[in-house]
Amino acid sequence: MRFKAPIPIVILGVPIPGSENPLLASPIASITVDIDIWECKNPSANIVGLKDLESALVGFWFKLTRGLGLKLCSTLSLHSVEGVTKPPLGGLYASLTSLTLYALHRFHGDLAQALDLVETASLIDLVDVDVSWRLVLEALRYSTLKGKPLAYRGPLEAYVFENMEPARVTVRAHVEGVKSVLSRDSLGYNVYGALIHLMGEAVLEASSRIRDGVKLIDVITLFKPVHDGVTLTVYNLKPSSDNCFWSPGTPWAFDEVCLVV
Repeated sequence: MRFKAPIPIVILGVPIPGSENPLLASPIASITVDIDIWECKNPSANIVGLKDLESALVGFWFKLTRGLGLKLCSTLSLHSVEGVTKPPLGGLYASLTSLTLYALHRFHGDLAQALDLVETASLIDLVDVDVSWRLVLEALRYSTLKGKPLAYRGPLEAYVFENMEPARVTVRAHVEGVKSVLSRDSLGYNVYGALIHLMGEAVLEASSRIRDGVKLIDVITLFKPVHDGVTLTVYNLKPSSDNCFWSPGTPWAFDEVCLVV
């Protein structure tokens, strides 16, 4: 089966440990892959053309089939990537795991709703992940499955921007194993809470302006200093230039992306 799906990024919002803030996510490119699934005695997964994510995608497949009690093998082969020279790994993982889960439903003759797929995927690989990072991957997966920019704070608080142009960016770098350099105890409850509130309110205000018809690039440019400031404060990550920012992806990993203006 051949599938084509968006590759998304978080364009505004930073996962602050212990928080459940909203996030803005948007497609920036697309990927086309071939996914074949068949019954077998010893489940296996073969990943072709996606070396950077091979281990993660194989792990997802084994957790998925083991969790559902299925004896299935699969091959996922990259056909093409459009829109970016270098895709963001966080959005790419979200897109490919969403497609894998969708393909599994198709294999069984089912058609699942987007939010059902997001919830199932979270149960597979985000059981012990901090809630702030769980929401990041859920937002990315929902943007993939809807194919549109959106604001996301959970399955019951998702708003899709139907008539908005997606973000245009280039991807510069990727970092993993990033840890928070502060905590609620180190800052104090009130200061830490104020930091969470600042980031959350910025996303809500940005979402409101987008709904009112303000261009996405203008909104992101306006609120980017808040995003950059929180990323620096919480994770000690500073963007390499004025047009770039650190976009959260898989837990404790960021892609540095640069706005095309």
